[in-house]
This record gives sequence, C-alpha cells and structure tokens, in this order.
Amino acid sequence: MKKRHQVQFIGFFLVLVMIFYPITAVAAPARNDHGIKGILPASTDTEFFKGLSISQIAYNIELGTILKSGPSKGDYTYHYHGKDYYFNYKKLAEYDRFFKWCSENDFQITLTLLNAASSKGTHLIHPDALDGTVCPTYAINTKDQEGIDEFGAIIAFLAGRYTKGPYGTIDNWILGNQVNARTEWYYLGTSNLDTNVREYCKAFRIFYNEIKKINPSADICISLDQEWNKKSNPGCFLSREYLARFAYYIKQGGELDWSLAIHPYNAPLYDPYAWNQQSIYVTADQNTPYITMANIDVLISEMKKPIFLNKDKKVRHIYLSEVGYTSSFGEDLQAASIAYAYCKALKHPEIKSFILYRETDSEAEIASNIAQGLKTLDGRKKLAYDYYATAGTRSFDRYRMQFKEITGLDIDTLVGKPLQTRDSWQLDDRLNPANYSTENSE
Repeated sequence: MKKRHQVQFIGFFLVLVMIFYPITAVAAPARNDHGIKGILPASTDTEFFKGLSISQIAYNIELGTILKSGPSKGDYTYHYHGKDYYFNYKKLAEYDRFFKWCSENDFQITLTLLNAASSKGTHLIHPDALDGTVCPTYAINTKDQEGIDEFGAIIAFLAGRYTKGPYGTIDNWILGNQVNARTEWYYLGTSNLDTNVREYCKAFRIFYNEIKKINPSADICISLDQEWNKKSNPGCFLSREYLARFAYYIKQGGELDWSLAIHPYNAPLYDPYAWNQQSIYVTADQNTPYITMANIDVLISEMKKPIFLNKDKKVRHIYLSEVGYTSSFGEDLQAASIAYAYCKALKHPEIKSFILYRETDSEAEIASNIAQGLKTLDGRKKLAYDYYATAGTRSFDRYRMQFKEITGLDIDTLVGKPLQTRDSWQLDDRLNPANYSTENSE
C-alpha cells in the first residue's frame, strides 16, 4: 500500500513538472528547398548568379580557421562540456557576411567542413594522421577527448550561429571532402579500410548529433568521389566499398538519417563528353569503374538496396555536391555537357542538388586541361553560362539546334537515352563522339 502511494505521488509530481516546465522538442526550421541548380562561387556577384537562376550555393570552411588556442580581443568565447573555447572573430565575420548574402538572395546553403593544415596547433587532427604525410585535409581526431571536444564545440557553435539567426540557416552539411580518397583528401596513417571508416563514423556521429540538436531538418552528408570500382591512387579506397562499410557501421552504432554527397565527374576529369563516356571507364551496371552523370542511374539503383534505405524504407537524399566539365577542348562541348548533366539530374527526384564546379577557371587546373569555370580567368562568360542558365526551361529552345549539332541528338532524346559509350578518345580528336558511337549503342 505504501509503495502504491509513492508511485501515485511520483506520478503527480511528474505531471506538475510537465505543466510548469513543459518538455518541448526543438522546432525544426523550414528548409529552403526550391530547386537543385547550384554552384561553388568565387565571388558574391549577385547579378551573375541571379542570371543563372540558381537555387543553391556551396561553401567550404576549414575548421582550423575558426578555433584559437586562447582568448583575444573581440573573439568569441563558447562554453561546451564544461570548458571555454575561443573562436576567431575576423573569420566568423567573413562567414557571417557570406551566409547573410546567401539568405538575402534566397540561395540554399550547403556547407562542407574541412580539417586542413590550418588545424595544426589544435587537437583536431587525428594523432594517427600526424606522421609527416602532407595532405590537403586530414581525419578528425576521434582518438582523444580533447580532439573530440574541440570538434564538437565547433560544430555546436556553427550550427547555433547559422540556424534561424540573422545570417540565415544552413540546410545541408557535409563532413569532409571525398573521404574515401584517403591519401588525397582525408588522410589517416593506416590503410585498413575498416579502421578508416570506423574513425570517420565516430566523427560523423558527433557532427550529426550536434547539428540535429539545433536543426532537426538539416541534411547531414558523407562525401565520396566517383571512383566506384577503380582506384586512381592505390592509397585510396573505392567509393562503393566505403559507402557499404559506412552504412554498416552507422547502423551498428545506432541508425542516423544520413545523406550522401558525391562528385560524379567525367572519367577522366579532362574528358569533355558528359553524354558519351569511354566504355573502359563507364558502364551501365554495378561493376562500372566510375560513377558519372552518364550512368548516375547506377548509383541510384545501389541506394535503393535495403542496406542503404532510411528508417522509413525510403531512398536517402543524394547531393551532387561537385560536378563540372572542361572547356579546354571547346566551349561548345562544355556547354552541352553541363546542359545534359543538369537535365539528367532533374529526372531523378532522389537528387537534391546539382552543384556546378566552378564559377571561374583555375589557372593551376587549366594546365591539366581542366577549365571547368563558367568564366575565364579574365572574367569573360563562356557559352556554358547561357546553357546552364536556361537548361531545363523553355528558354533553352534557342540553343536546342546548336545542342543537337554538338551532340548529334536533341537534348530530351539524349537525356532519356540509355547509356551510350565510345571505345576511345585522343586528346586532339575533335570528331563528334556521339556520331561515332551511335552505331554501337543501338
């Protein structure tokens, strides 16, 4: 009898607590989903981007540019897990201006966070990556508590700062760049696949949880490259294998509603024909060496397998967070490739972004026949600008005949056509490969 009265009292007490101190879930901010067309900018040229009719902007931040070792005048102090962390006021002011500009112009934001050399001097770089190897970016430190807390503090701070505030909301977050490319983009000292994936999953879970606490509607992405079944570097991992391990280890640790960001560039990168890849690199089945826009259906089919479905048994969101085409062999080929790739992406509701890389050519990349900008180094708009601005709309009608002359087929026919490939291509060959391969694709 006494026990029953205790239970009744406790129940009554809990009711009072809920009345006077209601437990409320974090309100999810409305997402700014209104189109998949996007770009990686080099400026805040509003007229340039509005002319493209883009909906999305991608941006990269290095973690090490934010965190400081101690307090300085004007810097932000952030309390996290019982400790104070100090964040660079000047860099944050730069990010504030950019994200506010995006918000004011109704551009949805996708943010990629990178653990670059600027993180040296902090605890952010994994101890097993500090063996003297030079890499653009490194694995997050999930080995010791100092690294875990520094990383968590930065993510919690950024998520809070850029959710429903004066600078707008970041809807999509990506941890790392092409993390399967171990020796190129996410370095860890061991070449063991499972170890690499497990360490990334630890960082991803921190990343995911800190953002979702503040913004439940955010999409949180793993980043992979296009090397599905063929490595260009023996120190890297195949994106298909990495993705499968990632899905497995995330599920083992407690399911998360993760999304996929992938870079379906042409193979090789300087190949200018998005609609007609070489058969040695691109096929229409899961054994394909590479995933490109020509066979993006292969990726989507893979993501429909049970292991990759979310808790509601639906296909996870797919972000084409980097894709681009060279004009080194003709601006017409670049323009046609972009129009084809973008219209191909529009056909698949699973695809949530098409981020074109890049606004302006890179001098270093031009040396490798990779001139992927919509502008030349001197600022001149290429033909690709007009194609990208109008692709998928009636305004593209003015370029339809030209597109057909370039590719050999009308854009609607070409986008709806099964994969067509060619046998070879010499760099100085300007013959139309669409005409060459049509006989082989019937």
